[in-house]
Amino acid sequence: MPISPTIRPCPFCAEDIKADAIKCKHCRADLRNPSGPSEAVAQPSTTEGKGNPMHRVSFIKGLGASVLFGIVAIGLGGLLTVTVIGGIVGIPMMLIGGLAILLSPVLFLAMSEGNCPYCQHQAIVMNGKKVVKCRSCKKRFSIRDGALYRIPT
Repeated sequence: MPISPTIRPCPFCAEDIKADAIKCKHCRADLRNPSGPSEAVAQPSTTEGKGNPMHRVSFIKGLGASVLFGIVAIGLGGLLTVTVIGGIVGIPMMLIGGLAILLSPVLFLAMSEGNCPYCQHQAIVMNGKKVVKCRSCKKRFSIRDGALYRIPT
């Protein structure tokens, strides 16, 4: 398969990257370091039929995400209430933000995390989702039986 002179495959994950890249945007490997990607990336990729296992998000991560959402919602709602029309949207937004902060110890129970089956980047997903797009490699993967699987093309 012909590759343009400005693009080459990453020696660690085989994804196309710029020829002068010093870090792979897909697997985050340091291309100047011949020893390979970091330990977090060097995990074995999924084998046929096996998915990357998922586990519940830690309490601190879940609490942090819920509180951050609540603070942002309250702040934006407060800014929107300055205008008359914005008050219609702003006040409910502030109420939702307040509820998110109050319910944050419970909301983290709805989140799980695991590694993308393509690039091993950490993915945090809401329970109940069936298909998710990786924020790092932009590939879609499915969630079944508590594990992350590649979607066959």
